[in-house]
Amino acid sequence: MNSQELSAKLSKYEYKHKQYTHSLSINLGLSQEVSVTFTKEDTIKIKDTLTAWNPLTGIINLSVKGSIIFNTISLILIISIFAFFEMLNPSNVYLMIILGLISWLSLWTTYYHIKSENFKRLLIDWLEE
Repeated sequence: MNSQELSAKLSKYEYKHKQYTHSLSINLGLSQEVSVTFTKEDTIKIKDTLTAWNPLTGIINLSVKGSIIFNTISLILIISIFAFFEMLNPSNVYLMIILGLISWLSLWTTYYHIKSENFKRLLIDWLEE
């Protein structure tokens, strides 16, 4: 399958996408995109990206896997800062903030990861037809 055939299939199922010379960029909504690149060696590269404003990375463009690493490091730093404040002034407010952040990141990471992997699997099935 080439990029024109895949573009036709995406149009048939009403996926928003942009076609370039050797690649496609498919918008999955909520600032998530999947790009499919067709190379001369008959290999196909599928890559996911979180773009613009999204609940995981803000304005930084990263892959879902990159956002997991970014958020893990950020969360460790934030927890360290809140743990320091908790030692200075014991209260449950800092614990509630930390639990809220962990819940927020877990929810959105799971959502984006499942959506990305399911769409990649769909593309692979289409490309193997």
